[in-house]
Amino acid sequence: MDTSFRWGLTLLGGVALLAAALAVHAILLEIAVATVVLAAAGAVLTALGLFRLRVELASMVRRRRGEIALATLGVIGVLIAVAYLSVRLMRWWSQLVALSQRPSFKRART
Repeated sequence: MDTSFRWGLTLLGGVALLAAALAVHAILLEIAVATVVLAAAGAVLTALGLFRLRVELASMVRRRRGEIALATLGVIGVLIAVAYLSVRLMRWWSQLVALSQRPSFKRART
């Protein structure tokens, strides 16, 4: 097996472990042992894969490919920011509407 392919799989495995740690943390809503172990293993594998593939990754980012990658990341960043702000606006608007409407129920007599 080619060494660059092996380190590429290591990099992908590390990113998958980091995503799994994020998913476990989102499900449990607290820091658990599983979250820390998955995040640590993912960070180590990702760092090792990036270090071993530094020459290949540097050659991929040069010139036209680098410009395309940066433009894509910029567009994704703008879309994430717009999505975040739209969710914040939606929450604010729903609270405003809830406060402006009077409840239609009446208290029961005791």
